[in-house]
Amino acid sequence: SWLYEAGKALEGAFGALYNRSKVVHLKTKAKMIDERGEAEKLQWVKEVHCNSMLPNNVGLGKHSHLPHGFGLLRNLGKLTLRGIELTSLPEDISELSDSLECLDISENLFTVIPPVVSRLSSLETLKIARNNLKTLVGIQNLRSLKRLYANFNALK
Repeated sequence: SWLYEAGKALEGAFGALYNRSKVVHLKTKAKMIDERGEAEKLQWVKEVHCNSMLPNNVGLGKHSHLPHGFGLLRNLGKLTLRGIELTSLPEDISELSDSLECLDISENLFTVIPPVVSRLSSLETLKIARNNLKTLVGIQNLRSLKRLYANFNALK
């Protein structure tokens, strides 16, 4: 099925993330998933959700970093990386500046807003609750931002 094929392509590009963190939701345009290669399949993924709903020994571990390759997800509109103990985001997420509208990086270990977030010009919703943020520096450049969820941080 097209969902299986999209999952296999995602696993190929993001093996470490896919195998260690549960990808729980993929929405794609089924007719675009075909034999043209993994990058072609990945460009139609609309949503990726990774969360901490895993046994303790399967998680990414403390102070983890995501693999590069998010730029392949050209039409990604929603990215959820919730509760997987991230301290940074890969720079190539900025390649999603025209498509990414919702980013949820809640319940991680961020102390500052990752610099790459300020380059996401289409971002309308940013969820950064339950981190250890002390400031919101970095969001002033987000002209499309309509909703910010930053509760339960160390903001002053």
